[in-house]
Amino acid sequence: MWDQLLIFLAIHPFLACFFALLVSILLFQLGNKSNKFRWIGVMSLALTLGLASILHLRWDSFSIHFTDVNPKDVKTKQLLFIGDSITCEGTRPRGFITKLQSLLSIKAHVLCERGAKTHQIMQFVENSAVELPIDLIIVQSGINDFIDGSSDEQTLDAQRKLIASIRSKFPKSIIWFLPIHPFYKDGELISPKPSALSSDFANWWESYKSFPQNALVSDGIHLNARGHTCLTSNLAKKLASFSQNTL
Repeated sequence: MWDQLLIFLAIHPFLACFFALLVSILLFQLGNKSNKFRWIGVMSLALTLGLASILHLRWDSFSIHFTDVNPKDVKTKQLLFIGDSITCEGTRPRGFITKLQSLLSIKAHVLCERGAKTHQIMQFVENSAVELPIDLIIVQSGINDFIDGSSDEQTLDAQRKLIASIRSKFPKSIIWFLPIHPFYKDGELISPKPSALSSDFANWWESYKSFPQNALVSDGIHLNARGHTCLTSNLAKKLASFSQNTL
């Protein structure tokens, strides 16, 4: 219940702040009749400012709404997200899936497992019970393979098998494979080369020169709020372009 409330606030940041501010103004008006309401109004205003600070500073919930994408241009509605902890984090208040739902009218379905390597993702995809008609599948994997010591060739081979498994289970769905973002391993910056599977997204992370410093949390691996906004912005633009090209 609490998680659902937080995610609702992140999906509707302007509405949440407007409603909280409206309540504060109403309580201030009532404060003209009773000091009790005035103090409650002060507390309500403080909570409103605190909410706005969390939405902006902690979750970066407003920025995505200034992306140069017209939500009406995106026709794809049923999306399935598959991946490891990056995808799981995408469902949190600061996550890229939450931000996409905030910006676009989409229905998101998620299959993810924290810490999973590519072959493990393939296993739970094969065992999944998702039967809805899915327009587009957005897949993300490989970062745990690299962390565990897999080579580029081994990771790519595992990713190819994952894609084959997904195509077998969802033969009518379009599949996008996201490139692995730059991350730190043992203090060294790793920038995996985009594989042939993610060739359409080859320049995503290269265009953000300060990405490693500004888009990762302290572990050097997972995306922070800005990193999720970066990913969301790229995906939204790709979705708008995809919809226009398929009309």
